[in-house]
Amino acid sequence: MNKLGPLLVIFFVIGILFFPYFKNQNAPLPIDIPVGMYYPWLNDSYGYAVRPPVKNSLISDTVSQFWIWRNRGVSDLLDGKLNIWNPYSFSGYEMSPWFHTMLFSPPNIFYIFLPQIDAMSMIVISQVFLSLLGGFLLGKLVFSSSISGWMLAFSWTMSSFFIGWLTWGTISFALAMLPWTIYFFEKYLSSQNKKLSLFLSLSSLVFLILSGHPQTIGYCFVIFYLWGSVRLFESSKKILPSLLKPLILIVLALIVSAPAIFPSLKIVGQSIRSLESLSSVNFGFIPWSKLLVTLFSANAFGNPSSGNYFGGDYNFQEKLVNFGIIPLFLAIYQLVKIIRFRKISSFGLIGTLLFILGILLVTQYPIGFLIYRFNLPLLSTSPAGRGIILTIFGGIILASSSIRDLFEGRIDRKTFWLTTIPFTGTLIMFYSLLLGTLNFISQSNPTLAGSYEVLKMNFTTAVRNTIYPLVILTGFFGLVFISVKIPRLKSIAVYALLTLSLLESFIFFKKVTPFVPKNLLFPETPSISFIKDQATKSANLFRFERESGELLPPNMWEVYHFYSTSGYDPIAPLRYEEYMNSLDVHGSISRYFENGASIDKLGEFGVKYFMTLKRNEVSVPDSEGRIRESLDQRIWKPVFSEGPVVVLENQNYSPPYFLEESGEGTLVTLRSKTDDSWEFSASTPTDNRFILIENYSDHWQASIDGSPVKVERYKNTFKQIAVPQGDHLITFVYYNSDLLTGIIISFFGLMFFSLYLLRYT
Repeated sequence: MNKLGPLLVIFFVIGILFFPYFKNQNAPLPIDIPVGMYYPWLNDSYGYAVRPPVKNSLISDTVSQFWIWRNRGVSDLLDGKLNIWNPYSFSGYEMSPWFHTMLFSPPNIFYIFLPQIDAMSMIVISQVFLSLLGGFLLGKLVFSSSISGWMLAFSWTMSSFFIGWLTWGTISFALAMLPWTIYFFEKYLSSQNKKLSLFLSLSSLVFLILSGHPQTIGYCFVIFYLWGSVRLFESSKKILPSLLKPLILIVLALIVSAPAIFPSLKIVGQSIRSLESLSSVNFGFIPWSKLLVTLFSANAFGNPSSGNYFGGDYNFQEKLVNFGIIPLFLAIYQLVKIIRFRKISSFGLIGTLLFILGILLVTQYPIGFLIYRFNLPLLSTSPAGRGIILTIFGGIILASSSIRDLFEGRIDRKTFWLTTIPFTGTLIMFYSLLLGTLNFISQSNPTLAGSYEVLKMNFTTAVRNTIYPLVILTGFFGLVFISVKIPRLKSIAVYALLTLSLLESFIFFKKVTPFVPKNLLFPETPSISFIKDQATKSANLFRFERESGELLPPNMWEVYHFYSTSGYDPIAPLRYEEYMNSLDVHGSISRYFENGASIDKLGEFGVKYFMTLKRNEVSVPDSEGRIRESLDQRIWKPVFSEGPVVVLENQNYSPPYFLEESGEGTLVTLRSKTDDSWEFSASTPTDNRFILIENYSDHWQASIDGSPVKVERYKNTFKQIAVPQGDHLITFVYYNSDLLTGIIISFFGLMFFSLYLLRYT
């Protein structure tokens, strides 16, 4: 029963957190965003009074990118096909099996035996389970205390960063695997079975890498490397081996993960990623004032889910720094204790270094700006605020050590008071400032009161959202008092303290995590069905475009297998965007690549249908409104309507494939098409060139009548082959040899690791 106890606690916590899923089968995913915010879904209320309510619109990337790509990739994988090519956006382009589709991520196992929406839900839930169990085992092992295990598990898993990114199914999985990598490394240091422990540590690192979020993986590497180096040096007192062994393990994990990583390197190299700059948002640095306030209260500046966020600058999602008022206090207590006694354990050193390093990275000066000045790999391509992972983990390690002292009655009272006075003093000063400002506004004359209305509303939000951390902190002091003054109630008080800390995190979880009926996962509408029917009837492939704005956002057409020239991806193909810019189709190179405003410049791309909105005189979508005047209805003929949504058909449509020299006797017929293959029959009276307006990649292979031919670039962007006179069968097939190279690299990495285990452990 003692061994089952932790599992029962974890299942109980998960049952509480995900009760709407287990009771009503509401998925913990933001699938309410399309149906509640965009046409054509807004034409249907789906059983709601007006429209489905949207819980957290800020996390739209989960349903406009990652789940769309992952679902398609894994579905193909289950059918025995490794699908790297995405034909549905950007006129076809390569996608990484690492960070686009997370093709080899271990939680994908749920797709094998569950319906797609339930597999997605269980991936989200499994992250919490793995993190809670791994955190508990790690804390219990290194601090020899179950209470420390629960502090580490709850604080790490329920931190605002973990919960805020939970629905992606990527970042939080990497965070969930981090305690496991360290746990098995600690087992390697202390157990008899070193070979198995080291193998499991490597496996956990590989799982972490396969989560598919490079920057998070990079920060987890920093934590693992620092932990491993410090702990090895403590046990061996040898500097060089202590520095090398964790690094060797990380490098080996990267090599073993090569089937996902190796094909991705070329894809990134040929993308817009290197040109994207975060300078317009100050690289996502967190101002010191906001950092300190948000550490005290996750919602001090409001919350997008409540519609009252007033934090300004870079968005709320990049300011997830909070890990609970109680763990924060305990972490600072431990820091004060280290300073007072000038004595530090290896865990205290690790926690302190990570806590400080994270803060230095997420704030611009004195160190943070250097990452972007020198373009450090992984870290410089994403917002700086994500470096707070280090501070959160370091703070939790310190807090887990402190709660053990409390549980064992070893709290140093002077240190406790030296922590309490400035900690509570800062909170009281902040709260007094808020209340004082609100009182000043209420006492102002009516003329000034109107000018202060926005300030009053924002400060009222701050007061309301900082009440519960203050109440929880007050409860914490009460429980500490009980544990000190009434020793027989110490255990009860400390576990009550943990429950109180969990309650604070639960409030944030409920605020940001959506639970949505499964039937709202990209339902089909009449206008979508119309285009799907036309695709079934058409002998030729055609592409689809839509008006930018509140209509079928980028990538969401991929769910219905619509082909488009537009897309939304930070790893979009660079040559393609440069070509589009040369046509004056799109104004800049960007991850948001929408071409609907220049629809008449896309003739060669085979765009046949265009979805737009009728609007009234004040530009509001209206079924009685008018189509915008810039659309020439002699060319773009309305063929279907659904409320304000109108589908227009291009009267000048021609397929996105053709013979360069056309005329009498030339003919091209599409015989078959899959995601990564084409088959055509072609007739030409003279030697000719066959043009396929789809992005070029040297992984495409072509043949004529079964004989291989060279695929060349057309306009430096698309595909073309030389075709001799006569009637021919032309095929194009995508085969990414980098996958096989990655598998070979991975095999040799495993062989080397096996030899390493035999020789050095």
